[in-house]
Amino acid sequence: MVEINKDTFSKEVLEAEGLVMVDFWLNTCRPCMVLKPKLEELVLKYENRAKFCKIELSGGRRIAISQGVMSVPAVAFYRNGSQVTLITEKMLMEHGIQVVEEKLNELLVA
Repeated sequence: MVEINKDTFSKEVLEAEGLVMVDFWLNTCRPCMVLKPKLEELVLKYENRAKFCKIELSGGRRIAISQGVMSVPAVAFYRNGSQVTLITEKMLMEHGIQVVEEKLNELLVA
């Protein structure tokens, strides 16, 4: 996963071509730490089919708010710089990593 921050978000995500998944997380967030290895497995499985980024929000809260992320963990998908899906903390807690992989597969086919 490409580690991004408030200074690189635009270049790596909003100016990117194709499908980009962004993991919004905090290093003090226990659910974020539980999700992390599962997301890393997804990256290995799909690494040649999409771009994967992560942004730790202790220095990027304004980016998160501008992208509609109000709580973490959250995962957003972008296509050609536009957000197409936001998977919220509530969805992740209810459905786990499966919701991310299902959406990833759906977007890869579209």
